[in-house]
Amino acid sequence: MTRRLNYENDIFVLHEAIRLTHKSLLLPLDGTFFEGKIHHDIVFFNDLLSQLFRNLSSNHLLPNRPQNLRFLNRAKRLYCDLLSELLNAEKGTSLDLFSHFEEYKKYNAKQEQEIRAIRELLLEESQQDAEDELISSEEYKFLFES
Repeated sequence: MTRRLNYENDIFVLHEAIRLTHKSLLLPLDGTFFEGKIHHDIVFFNDLLSQLFRNLSSNHLLPNRPQNLRFLNRAKRLYCDLLSELLNAEKGTSLDLFSHFEEYKKYNAKQEQEIRAIRELLLEESQQDAEDELISSEEYKFLFES
């Protein structure tokens, strides 16, 4: 039995989880309790964002694909903002995540690359839609002769 994914809901929940983590890092959290959790979440977000990107980019026949790509793009952008603020010591300074910074830099670069790929996919899709909506000269002749 095939399983149908509801990308819109999955991306929404992921976006909200990233947003919650982003806001949580404004607080002076105790590293004893939250350091491992925050790092685990960052790794999870990275893996899931990339998996969703691969799924959406490889299947052109998915319903609502352009909309889901846009939602995914927003989630990726928020995730990259989170990583940038961590790397620039703007957030999460109460946690000792410095040992993971090289890993986070790689995640950030990968997500930025996928954001560019999503923009290209959306551009191609919009150009294809525009071409599909054009009426050829033969179609005009047929319409005017009728």
